Amino acid sequence: MELERGRGSGSAGPAPARRSWFHRESISVAELGVQTFAVVLGILLALAIDDWRKERETRESTAAAMSAVRAELESNHEQVAESHERLHALVDALANDEKAGAGAEKKPCNEYKDWDGIGVPVLLDAAYQTTIATDVFAHTDFSRAQSIAQAYGLQHIYLNERDRVVDLLLRAQPLPIGFCRGVVDELATLNDKAEAAYATAIEAAHG
Repeated sequence: MELERGRGSGSAGPAPARRSWFHRESISVAELGVQTFAVVLGILLALAIDDWRKERETRESTAAAMSAVRAELESNHEQVAESHERLHALVDALANDEKAGAGAEKKPCNEYKDWDGIGVPVLLDAAYQTTIATDVFAHTDFSRAQSIAQAYGLQHIYLNERDRVVDLLLRAQPLPIGFCRGVVDELATLNDKAEAAYATAIEAAHG
């Protein structure tokens, strides 16, 4: 019986070691540092690539906007250049008629002898307004933006004066020839200023 009990107890063998729920391994500080550096480097590279992409897109959109503005300025410049000779020739003709006494009888401006019309240049600002709306000027230097803004500012004044003259002509009101000459002379002066401003702005838009 004792032998059997001995066999029975011996057959069970030694009790298994208790397994710990928390297994701790040694951590290499150098390995941890390398892993941390790799993660940080990856984040920095991703941010740098994103910044580079955004900067490239900004450069491309700015270049496209400036190209559109430049084309618009060149078109407007051609328009006012064509009006230059017409307006100045009309001023001179009205001045000569005034000296010759042709203005003794008041007439609507367009009924005076040498009246040849003021011309109606088509001046656009769609590209400029789009550039403002898309905040492109925030990515250009101040002097460049200022030159372009001055040209369009003079264009606005010029168009207002032209509309005033057209309105005056449509009324067909008898006016002294000297008054008609003065109105055209003022328009010619604004035309000259706009022409000079366009030339400066076109150069600025080239960058």
